[in-house]
Amino acid sequence: MITDRLTTFGMPVDLDTSGTGTEQVGNVIDTGVSDHDLGVGYPFYFWAAMQSEATSGGAATLKLQLVTADDEDITTNVEVLTETEEFALADLDEGMFLTAHTIPFAHYRRYIALRQVTGTAAFTGGAVNATLTQEPDRWRAYPEGMN
Repeated sequence: MITDRLTTFGMPVDLDTSGTGTEQVGNVIDTGVSDHDLGVGYPFYFWAAMQSEATSGGAATLKLQLVTADDEDITTNVEVLTETEEFALADLDEGMFLTAHTIPFAHYRRYIALRQVTGTAAFTGGAVNATLTQEPDRWRAYPEGMN
């Protein structure tokens, strides 16, 4: 998988440990302008996997959201582009693949960010790798005639 530091939220991004709720985590991507097609006609993928095992004193759950907003603080005109399913703590082992969603063709706002939605209980540790890429590592080549 090819990654670019300008389209990476973090390798790794530490999970937010402040409690339950929704928090922006990792780097914010500044696209430089708003209202444009991010991939210029080519699909982009929101890719994420666990870097290290998540820990919690309770039964924490995790959902990741890819969002876009007008400001770097991700507070003005926030729009959720895509999100993962909700994962239970028991599933969040090191190396666990979380998503390779195709992000929708849309006119994005200037900033793109990663948000962590924590349910049930706070995390006490763990980290994810998260990036935008045009070549997610779930792609496989097949013998000729099978594609």
